[in-house]
Amino acid sequence: MAKFNMKVRIEDRTEDALNEFARKFKAVAYLMERDAKRLCPVDTSHLRRSIHIYKVNKFHYQLRDNVPYGIDVEMGTKAHVIRVKEAKVLSNIHGSVKSRQKTGGPAFFGKEVKHPGTKAQPFFAPALEMAKERLKRIFG
Repeated sequence: MAKFNMKVRIEDRTEDALNEFARKFKAVAYLMERDAKRLCPVDTSHLRRSIHIYKVNKFHYQLRDNVPYGIDVEMGTKAHVIRVKEAKVLSNIHGSVKSRQKTGGPAFFGKEVKHPGTKAQPFFAPALEMAKERLKRIFG
C-alpha cells in the first residue's frame, strides 16, 4: 500500500481563517484523489478503484491505495525472482486471449521465474505536486 502525506503551516489562526483554510484544503485533497486516479496506469482497473483520500483530521488528509502492489507501480521494481507459494506451478497464461497476447512470449510453466522488473509509472507523486501547486495559488 502506498501512502502520501502533505503538511501545510498556517500563519493566521483565527477561527474564520482556519475554517476557510480547512474548506479549501479539503477541496484540494479531493482534487488530488481525482488526479491520482486519472494518472494511474490501468490494466484491470483494480489499482485505480482502490485509490481514495482519507480524512485524518480537519487539516490532515492521506491519499492511499489499498492494494499491495501500488507502491511497485508508483516506484517501479528491480529485477527479482517470483517463486511458487501455494500453487504447484507459475504460469503466464491467465484471463482472456487478449491478456495472454500482452505477455508477448510463449506459454511458461514453472516453479519460479526471473522477472525483469518494471518501470516506474508515478501517479501519486504527480498528483501530490499538482495539489501543492493548487495550494500555492490559493494561499500564496
